[in-house]
Amino acid sequence: WRLVNSALGTAIIGVPWSVFGDGGALVTSGAQTALLDTAKDGPDRRINYKQQMPIAYSGDDWIARDSSATSTLTVTPPNGVAATAYSLTGTGVQPFAFNDSGKWTVVLAREDGSTRTAVISVSGGLAVILK
Repeated sequence: WRLVNSALGTAIIGVPWSVFGDGGALVTSGAQTALLDTAKDGPDRRINYKQQMPIAYSGDDWIARDSSATSTLTVTPPNGVAATAYSLTGTGVQPFAFNDSGKWTVVLAREDGSTRTAVISVSGGLAVILK
């Protein structure tokens, strides 16, 4: 797998073929080191207004990539009102503009009743703190 981040570069992660019993070895193009964020549970992330990315969804939890599996993606802004809900089918990404700073809640509810929740911390704009 090649993971690419426009701000931090590229990481190559692989499983040697020997794991599958055929005696092969993982081949990469040069020495690679990777830093993976495993300190936090779940998909919580921080972004800036300029770094907005679409939200991934899957009706079957990315298992079989069933094109008929349905899901609902709900995005709630920091103030807790005027949530946006999308009825989706299959697996893909949903463009969304996080247009306010603060903690946004994103909930993916699949047709089997299971859910995944993420908190996206959006920073940007001008903040003035007076003490």
